[in-house]
Amino acid sequence: MRKVLILGLLACSFPAQAQMGPPAPSDILEDQPDVPAAREIDLARDNIHEGRKDGSLSKSQARNLKKHAARIDAVAERYARDGLSQSEQRDLSFQSRALESLTNAERFQKEPKQP
Repeated sequence: MRKVLILGLLACSFPAQAQMGPPAPSDILEDQPDVPAAREIDLARDNIHEGRKDGSLSKSQARNLKKHAARIDAVAERYARDGLSQSEQRDLSFQSRALESLTNAERFQKEPKQP
């Protein structure tokens, strides 16, 4: 009975150890230029540019949003050094979509009416 318990505990510990190693080759995205997050960040930058052009974003708002985009780019470069894993891709996609949402919120927020 004790052997079965020990073997069961050992069997449960191996999958956790396997997950701590480097990502599997199938988990790495080799085709960097076609990464969806890159397209999303480009769309966010276009949206920032349009907001500045049509006056819906102030100069300081656009500057802050561009800084945010630059931080995402820096993270993407750091991730891409050893290949982009699926979890890193999801993280970049999430950050890019958050920037797009923030940009839209700032562009289309209504000014409070003055009494």
